[in-house]
Amino acid sequence: MFGKKFSHYFTMLSAVVLGLATVAAVPTSEGESKALQYLLQRWLGFPEVQLIPGQLPKQLPVNLPLPEKAKIVGSIAHSAESFEIILDVVQSPEQAKTFYEQQLIKSGWQIEKQEDSSNQKSGFVLSNSILDDNSTNEDMTYCSISHKAILSVEPANKFFSTTEIRPEVRLKLELSPSTSSSEFQCSVSKSIEKVQLPALVSLSDVEISGVFGTNLKTSADSYAVLNTKLDAQALMNNYAAQVEKFGWKRQDSKQNKTGIWNTWTFKDNQGQSKQGMLSITQLAGRKNEYVAYIEYH
Repeated sequence: MFGKKFSHYFTMLSAVVLGLATVAAVPTSEGESKALQYLLQRWLGFPEVQLIPGQLPKQLPVNLPLPEKAKIVGSIAHSAESFEIILDVVQSPEQAKTFYEQQLIKSGWQIEKQEDSSNQKSGFVLSNSILDDNSTNEDMTYCSISHKAILSVEPANKFFSTTEIRPEVRLKLELSPSTSSSEFQCSVSKSIEKVQLPALVSLSDVEISGVFGTNLKTSADSYAVLNTKLDAQALMNNYAAQVEKFGWKRQDSKQNKTGIWNTWTFKDNQGQSKQGMLSITQLAGRKNEYVAYIEYH
């Protein structure tokens, strides 16, 4: 089941990327732009959503800082009070995170501290990775009483292909114009207890050229692009031993010409059963490169 899901995920991801490339090649007349807008609205299932390629929303009531050389990929106006902006940046996630912290605090924003009962590293980590590990991909939340606004800043390294990784920043702005200034308050969020992925350390002769992942309340995943002369089985043996030490129990193992994947089970902090998967897949046409993947749900 997990093998099919993993294969389906990459098939779907490839289809989306190819679809976007096709759209980019189509002439952008006003009529075609409106038709594309309508198609995407229907596809997303939110007809009230406004998609704005390459620009900030004109009705954006807050002046947001942009990192140097940032390129606006586009914006999504969910409503007059909810916006999302996607930026391509040249800065690393950590540099982008520092930039926004400095600029927003200077402009009067406050940090809404996220109290998390488990702050350990998780997923694929390596001290000499050429890119930041998962810990730098966590978002920061800011609050402005004067604007009555909450801003989430999400810097991350994102895969655009099996060999290309780019830093990006997503800004999510939520406004509360109907709330009086006396009622709008910046508060500290309640502690959220997350079930962490095990922290997986690579062998010394494995170079990680890219890492990203997500860590939600009930699920998490982590990806890493590996460059090594080791084979898939040696990589799996190293990571699987760490997963077992973390308390997961192996259920099944499958292997084909392109890789290996194992399924796992464990219980979360509330005693609920969880399912996990760990896989090592060789990149097509690249002898010494692999994608390592771990997830639970």
